Amino acid sequence: SFGKNGAQAAGLWSSVFDFDHDGSSTILGGGDCEPWNPAVHPGAPDIPDNRIDEDCQDGDLKAAHMAVKPATLTNPWKAVRKPDVIVISIDGCRRDAIGAYGAKPGRTPNIDRLAAESVVFDDAIAPASWTTPAFASILSGRFAGKIPGYYGLSRMKQVPASMPLLFKPFKSSGYRTVAVTAGLQLDKLGLNRDLDDWISVSKGPRARLAGKVADRAIAEIEKVKKDKPLFMWVHFIDPHYPYDPPMEHQLFGKDARGRYAGEVHYSDAGLGKVLEALEKSGRSDRAIVVMFADHGEAFLEHGREFHGESVYAEEVRVPMMIRVPSVPPARLPNLVSSLDIGPTLWDLIGARKSQPTRGVSLAPLIVEGKAPDRRYVFSEQTRKVKEFGLTSPDYRLRYDRTLNRYELFDRKADPAEQEDVSARNPVVLREMRMELARN
Repeated sequence: SFGKNGAQAAGLWSSVFDFDHDGSSTILGGGDCEPWNPAVHPGAPDIPDNRIDEDCQDGDLKAAHMAVKPATLTNPWKAVRKPDVIVISIDGCRRDAIGAYGAKPGRTPNIDRLAAESVVFDDAIAPASWTTPAFASILSGRFAGKIPGYYGLSRMKQVPASMPLLFKPFKSSGYRTVAVTAGLQLDKLGLNRDLDDWISVSKGPRARLAGKVADRAIAEIEKVKKDKPLFMWVHFIDPHYPYDPPMEHQLFGKDARGRYAGEVHYSDAGLGKVLEALEKSGRSDRAIVVMFADHGEAFLEHGREFHGESVYAEEVRVPMMIRVPSVPPARLPNLVSSLDIGPTLWDLIGARKSQPTRGVSLAPLIVEGKAPDRRYVFSEQTRKVKEFGLTSPDYRLRYDRTLNRYELFDRKADPAEQEDVSARNPVVLREMRMELARN
């Protein structure tokens, strides 16, 4: 009920009573059950079966469901040996900004054509609601809160060199590996390991960059040898605030939503140019193409704008689709995470070695219709106030650690997440709170 500014003020005042300096107090909903023990506070990792309730909720965690399974890394798709892999991400692209997900016709014609050829995931959830921790998670396979430097206000901490990235199995499998990005904050995260080239099109203030990103990606497609498999990650940043698309893409109004739609339209044009170049090169028939967004964007659905503000649906429910040659297009309702992209691609190319990941391979689902054994997907936001989300097919749990407050939403009846139904669903609330503590 405080809203964002009130929550920040409450967090600042409660810090005066944070005697053990662990980020939680015993007042204003701080919830610290041991105010003199810095290892015990809401949000602390609860070590299972040690008879200590580190996170101050629901007693000591039991060991059930704690194991993280490595990627399967079999090769269920046999059509092409070492297919090219093109991963295209669009910064801050809301799910409903894309025609294939319900936007008005003409806003994303190229993405819509790709969707018509792809397996489209209707319920994909991002691991974080802003760029730095989202990509740190997606590319490392770990939640950002488990990576040193990403739990809090930090924006430019590097992913430790000891953590292998999504790119490594491609490099080890003989691929040419290259990333083409708009630069800026991504250049500072230590993500250029296991790549032959990291191409950044801008070092200065953000500008209209989708055209430049597309041109550099096309140059990479044209120069790679025909017998060399290609892995390329292309990141378009333009839907990021401030919304200022080129004049020819200013087609949807002058308010913030209209200008944002123009930025998405501009990024869609860049994506279309890349796919056209892939077709002209003769590589399209042997290429897996992934399109997704790192996070969404808020337009006052919960009184907030921009992103990195919450773990509500508008910021963490994202578009995601994968085109695999010889696999027919489909729309799948299964709950998935963008953390699944890495292990899914490793499976599809038949990579030989596994590496730690909290994602699961969707290759059996895409190719054989075998759904993964998953009940929940986790999200987090620690940019200003600390929020954590747990999504099931039917419900979303939101935990505001700053206020020590839980909200539960019925995703089927209330997809906009406007009504807290936790009081009417105590069993669901307890189960999801216990599961949230395990992440």
